[in-house]
Amino acid sequence: KKTDHSLQIEQLQKEISKLTMRESRIKEAYEAGVDTLEEYKNNKDRLVSDRLELTAALSQLLQKEQAEQPDTEEILKEIRSVSDVLKNPDVGYEEKGNLIRSVVEQIIYDKESGKMSFDIIIS
Repeated sequence: KKTDHSLQIEQLQKEISKLTMRESRIKEAYEAGVDTLEEYKNNKDRLVSDRLELTAALSQLLQKEQAEQPDTEEILKEIRSVSDVLKNPDVGYEEKGNLIRSVVEQIIYDKESGKMSFDIIIS
């Protein structure tokens, strides 16, 4: 699933790509004699400023997204804990079922391959 941050990151990356094309066009306009050196310089300065803003925003979002990533060790501990409960013969089926429903968002069974995949809730 895409998070708000990953969607914003994609959008910023697209904007930065657009800036690259615009930089190329203003250079071509200058080389073709359409723009004066002063116009080229003003356009270039504006685009450099825009690029700095977008790059800073992108960097900030990438840091936030990385900080939100769950710790792998913590996830493994939780999975082991669930596994221990499921293997425990003293725990009833109802309690095991409730535990599974609390950590599994959906189970998908592929008849052709005979494989099951689980979407696990990580909070």
